[in-house]
Amino acid sequence: MFRILLLLLLLAVALFAGPHLAGNQGYVQIILGHYSVEMTVVSAALVAVLGYFGLLLLEYLITRLFSLGSRTRNWFGLRRSHKAVQRTRKGHLALATGDYRQAERLMAASAADSEFPLLNYLGAARAADAQGRGEARDRYLQEALAHPEGSLAGGLLAARLALRNQQPELALAQMTPLLAEHAKHPRLLTLYQRALLAAGRWQELIDLLPQLQKLKLLTPEAVSQLQQQAYPARFAELAEQGSQPLLDYWQGLAKPLRQQVALRAACCRQLIRLQAHDAAETLLREGLKQSREPALLALCGQLQLTDYQPLLTLLQQYGPDQDNEAALLSAQGQICFHQQHYPQALQLLEKAVTLAPNPRDYQLLGQLMERQRLFEKANHYYLAGLQLTA
Repeated sequence: MFRILLLLLLLAVALFAGPHLAGNQGYVQIILGHYSVEMTVVSAALVAVLGYFGLLLLEYLITRLFSLGSRTRNWFGLRRSHKAVQRTRKGHLALATGDYRQAERLMAASAADSEFPLLNYLGAARAADAQGRGEARDRYLQEALAHPEGSLAGGLLAARLALRNQQPELALAQMTPLLAEHAKHPRLLTLYQRALLAAGRWQELIDLLPQLQKLKLLTPEAVSQLQQQAYPARFAELAEQGSQPLLDYWQGLAKPLRQQVALRAACCRQLIRLQAHDAAETLLREGLKQSREPALLALCGQLQLTDYQPLLTLLQQYGPDQDNEAALLSAQGQICFHQQHYPQALQLLEKAVTLAPNPRDYQLLGQLMERQRLFEKANHYYLAGLQLTA
């Protein structure tokens, strides 16, 4: 811009001064050693203007000459970048259509020149995993994790692929460091919950459920289903240490959890397995005071007690209930059998199997018939029980 303004200024001066100097042109003499050059002022001004433009042309040519290498490099760089974009696009299409070998080749080949190499490495890792190429997959994942923005995306993909390959512990190892920086990331937490479930890390899963519900990543129904899966498994783990750790854990649970019939029944089953029948009977009676659920009633006959009367008295206090009548009769009949009140047990168990047949009741009925030496009828009951378990 400055050069154009200078040129316009010179032209304006020439147009203004030219007519005034036409009759008095004057001259300019330049002496250089033995050489002397003379010319009019107008001619000198013209030579100066032409010399100025000559210098501009020379500057332009020199600039173009020295920038030729840079522009050549830029041209090749742009060409490589354009090819990388085309390969990446074709790679994604191949991945989407299941051509994993082609997808891996294209993604990996264009990663170095891609504008977003992280996406290329992630795509190549998915394609390699789909082909069962574990080493290649891990190599691509390492490249992705080394990218400044790749820790979360790479970690999530690594964990998801590990879960797909039934390696939940490896998936947890990938996600644990990420939780310190992304404690509320929805996708990370959901994947972490799946990995804990697959790995059978029940207490960690139990501890995570309130956060998942608070962030609305799980519905209350889904939380309840996971609780009914995680707590019984946790009870089984604690039972390996004995009945007291299990009872301490149960007492430490929140009241709404202890009121869940499925969890109470699961805890009682573990206590019965540990031969802690008195503790199991206490938990059962506490639960049966609230409701006579079949899950609790079915455990009454499995108890081995010195005194069944408190439990039997509680069951006898219930009024008729069409929905749970069979389970109630079965529980009372089995307790009477253990108390050796055989006539009463026979009456109750026969009513129970009429309403809802079950193998345990048929087995006891068969034993009662044997005691009366009614072997044909005993065989009938035994056969009926076997048919239910077949």
